[in-house]
Amino acid sequence: MFVVLTFLYTAFPILSGLILQTFVYDDRLENGQGFLQADYSIQREDSHQKIMQVYAMAMGLLYCIGIPASTFALLWWKKKVIQKLQSLELRAVYVREGSPQNYGDTEVCIWWCLWWWSNRSCGCGVM
Repeated sequence: MFVVLTFLYTAFPILSGLILQTFVYDDRLENGQGFLQADYSIQREDSHQKIMQVYAMAMGLLYCIGIPASTFALLWWKKKVIQKLQSLELRAVYVREGSPQNYGDTEVCIWWCLWWWSNRSCGCGVM
């Protein structure tokens, strides 16, 4: 899931910019014709371009608004789990700085013992 989200948000600015380029025209000609800046062979009045604009609007809604909205909804939905994990991580940091017996939390004590054992057995020199 992390890889998918990383890809989506890495490609997000590039794809959003490409979608918006569908609507940018160069109108500097004296005869009033407008050409798409991304491809000067496409005129503003082209029927195929009108279809592409509708498609770009749909993809803009889906991607430019849908991806951030769905990410917000998923984070909101999993809020309790995320808060619990953050709380456990914070308690584990506190335990590392002191002794787990001071906290009386069995779950944190187990995490501290696992952390200590993994650092001791890997030869890192942390004891």
